[in-house]
Order: sequence, then C-alpha cells, then structure tokens
Amino acid sequence: MSFVVELLSATLARIFGRAAHARNRAITFLMGTIFIIVSLLLIYLYSFVYIPVPVGNYLTRNIRYEHPFAEGAKNGRRIVLAFEGRSFKIDHHLWPSDINETQLLELLTRDSVARLWMKSPDDIYIQGIETSSFRIDPSVGAEWDNSNRRYLLWIGIGLSILGITTVLSAFRGK
Repeated sequence: MSFVVELLSATLARIFGRAAHARNRAITFLMGTIFIIVSLLLIYLYSFVYIPVPVGNYLTRNIRYEHPFAEGAKNGRRIVLAFEGRSFKIDHHLWPSDINETQLLELLTRDSVARLWMKSPDDIYIQGIETSSFRIDPSVGAEWDNSNRRYLLWIGIGLSILGITTVLSAFRGK
C-alpha cells in the first residue's frame, strides 16, 4: 500500500511541478512577446509617424508681439510670445546655454517684431526665431526634434532585444 501512495505522490508532484514550470514558461513567453510588440510599435512610430520636417519645409511667419514672458517648471521653462490671441512658445532647449532666461527676455523685449519658423500653421512651438537683436537658427529646432525621434528608435531596439532574449529564455531547458 505504501508503494502505491509513494507512486501516486511522486506522480502528482511531477505533474504539478511540470504545470508550475509550464506556467512560468508561458508567462515568460508572454512578457517577451509583449516587449517585441511594443518595440515594433515604437519602431513603426519612428519610421512612419514622427517623420521630421526638413528645415526647408518650415512655415515662416512674421509676428508683432508684446510683452514676452516665461512660464513652466524650473526644468521645462519656455518663453511665450503672444500674437493675435495665440501664444507661440520657445522651449528652453532651443536658446543658447550662454544666455539665461532673463537675458533672453531682455533681448526679446527690445523688439516687437519677429520672424518665426514652425513645423505647421497650427503649431505653437517655435523651431527658430529671428529679431533684430537675437536669432535662433531653425536648424537647432530640427536637431532637437531628430534627437527626440532617435530616442524612440533606441527604446524600440532595446525592447526588441529584451523581448527576443525573454522569449528565447522561455524555451531554455528545464
């Protein structure tokens, strides 16, 4: 009788042990598949959705603004130029590092007319600006957009490597 109990006990332990192992493998496989799907989505966004606008295709607009001001958190400051009820924004990453926010506001206050470069007519973010006393080349804005776009690519590549590694580890022995 004890032989039957031991045999039954060993069989059940083996079945449940395999089931637990199979469940862990299925979860690992599922996580790897999710990583691969997300990485393909990010690479798709990089390739087909977030296509950079060449500097030559930027919309050029002349505006007459009054009283530029700064807004935003300490790490995400921007200068706002108001024109005909619309606000156009210069993000902190566009202005030169040797000019602080106060100096930039002083330079912009000297003038009231500016030439703006933007990606589209309804865009509120300035890619380049030129006044009689100050200029930010539109290529600076284009380079910033390209660097943000490259983050999508590198995150997508990293997630695909992680996903492939995870899927392969699901099929590893034992």
